Amino acid sequence: MRVQMLAVLLLFVSLLCAEGIRAASLAGGSESQHSEERRGESKVMVKREASESAPHVPMEKLVQRDANFTVVQSPSEVGVIRGDNATLNCTFSRGLSPDKGAVSWSRGGPGGEATVPLRTRFALAYPDTFLRRGEGTLAITNVSLEDAGKYVCRVLLWGTGEARGNGTQLRVYARPSHPVIFLQFHPKPESKWTLVCRTSGFYPPHAQLTWYRGSVHLPPTQPLQECGDPTGPLQASTTLDLPSSGPRATYTCQVGHPSLLVPLSTDYTYDPQHQEPPSLIAGLNLLKITLLGALSLGMGLAELRENPGVLATSPSVPTLTTRPSNLSWSLR
Repeated sequence: MRVQMLAVLLLFVSLLCAEGIRAASLAGGSESQHSEERRGESKVMVKREASESAPHVPMEKLVQRDANFTVVQSPSEVGVIRGDNATLNCTFSRGLSPDKGAVSWSRGGPGGEATVPLRTRFALAYPDTFLRRGEGTLAITNVSLEDAGKYVCRVLLWGTGEARGNGTQLRVYARPSHPVIFLQFHPKPESKWTLVCRTSGFYPPHAQLTWYRGSVHLPPTQPLQECGDPTGPLQASTTLDLPSSGPRATYTCQVGHPSLLVPLSTDYTYDPQHQEPPSLIAGLNLLKITLLGALSLGMGLAELRENPGVLATSPSVPTLTTRPSNLSWSLR
């Protein structure tokens, strides 16, 4: 009996030991798993901290994403009167606002593009703040006809690159003078009077000269004629034949040009009834010439009578000699 009780006791003890070993094994596995999780979390934390404490990237490297920044020139065409001031706009995207950069301008012409020197009459509108403003506008004072052309703005940003605009066409205008009207006579073939209207100093070509009698438009006798240097100031004239009879009338010559907001005009009053006939004017002119010639000859002869030896003699020069009987010319 004692032997059986001892065997049962030993079996119970062995079962308790086996259960303890299993529990210990399960606890160890759980702790190992938690340890792995903590180690994984630690790795994540280390990576995150390493990312947050990465070395600083230079500004130039960050700006590379804006390498294709744009330069805008608007409007594409600017017109100005000779002697006035002109402003050519140029704006650009600043990206991360670099502290270094440059703006330059060039002008296209028959010989190609040439750099515009930023001095005297040409200057940047904001030379000290163009980077902060993102604006490289060009200001031109006292514009001349030679300043016309296509202007291109170039912007260089350190660490970003260089870009250029599409260009701005500068057109320079010169205003025409006030029209002048004068009367002209054409003896042949119809012996008629003609009004001539003339203006000058304008640019570019193609001024409009228009005739009116009152409010009625009149076609010119001849087409408009322009002359002068095609690259400089020009002059133009037009004519209008007048009727040989009729009532008194006022004729107007009007000048139009792109440089003018309002056309210029001049009036001329013509009265056929009081206009002297061309034949009478020609006869009076001939009579004037004859009288002046006779008067000059008479004064010369009178002076010679008072001073017979006033003319000195010299070879091949006609001299006047006096004789008791008459006067005669002789060559010595």
